[in-house]
Amino acid sequence: DYYKAHPDYVVKAPNGKPLGWQRFDSFMMMADITIEGVREKIKRDIEYMISDKPGCLNADGIKLDCTHQTPPFKITPNHPEYGTGEFLQKKIMGFIYDEVKKVKHEALVNATGGNPMFNSTLDQHRLHDASSIDNNNYDERAYAAIVCRAPYMDADDWYSYSKFMVRGQLRKIVYGIPAYYALNYRGDVDQICKYISDEDYQLLKSIIEVYLHCPISPNHEIFIDKNKKVFYRKFKSGNLKGFYSALTLSGNQAVASYSENKVKLCAIADTDIILPMPEGSNSEKVYALHKEGRKEEVKSNRVRNDLLFGAIKCCKDIINYEVEYKR
Repeated sequence: DYYKAHPDYVVKAPNGKPLGWQRFDSFMMMADITIEGVREKIKRDIEYMISDKPGCLNADGIKLDCTHQTPPFKITPNHPEYGTGEFLQKKIMGFIYDEVKKVKHEALVNATGGNPMFNSTLDQHRLHDASSIDNNNYDERAYAAIVCRAPYMDADDWYSYSKFMVRGQLRKIVYGIPAYYALNYRGDVDQICKYISDEDYQLLKSIIEVYLHCPISPNHEIFIDKNKKVFYRKFKSGNLKGFYSALTLSGNQAVASYSENKVKLCAIADTDIILPMPEGSNSEKVYALHKEGRKEEVKSNRVRNDLLFGAIKCCKDIINYEVEYKR
């Protein structure tokens, strides 16, 4: 309604029609941010969303979705000195980032960049929608983000194909911050949205427990081999410097995270585990954690710096595994 009342604030095609994006039943007009009135409107909206003043939402952050929706190269904004294409996109994102920080310095700005020139305009790099049934999409985008030295990765959750939801999240907690848009499958070829199974719910819960045991941090260096499907991160400092903070195991059928004196693990299939242990570790004990809270010791063998044991799928009675050790 605001832009209908201010038609001059909208980017227009050469034929005079407003440019925008048809999203389902809505047509979202493209505002010309080079115009001061547009920027002032955005400033007011940001203050309403982020500020802790009475009547404002006091949000912890903001997500900039669909950042690829910028005016085409052939369209000249009201003030051409703002540039076009990615240069204009960076100015728009940079303007929003700066205004958010003016209102609340600690507020999080989540956006999709995928290019090192945008790293200064966001705090968290969103991997964005994987709009095909290729489960490699997120891994390849995460690899590109690492190469671009992008900030923390929002691992995203759209589309959540039924065959990929659990397997994808297992890898995502190694290289990004996991996200759940909803606890249902979405985006399958038939476009039917349906609740996840009880088994997948428990597996996702088990995977999140592993992530929470050692959340991603600036103290972790992430590694992805997108061809061999190897995923891990390592500590850059501290008592475990140079050792894993998290990694996938058993051909990406299990995932583990480390802290001093404890490892947390989830298996999404019955599998044999070969678990790397920190140098100097000893007195290891492996436990299966049962749903009712009981801990059951599991037989294991130490072979050089690896701990070997069998794990079963963490979806019924056993919900996670823990390894206690000393150094």
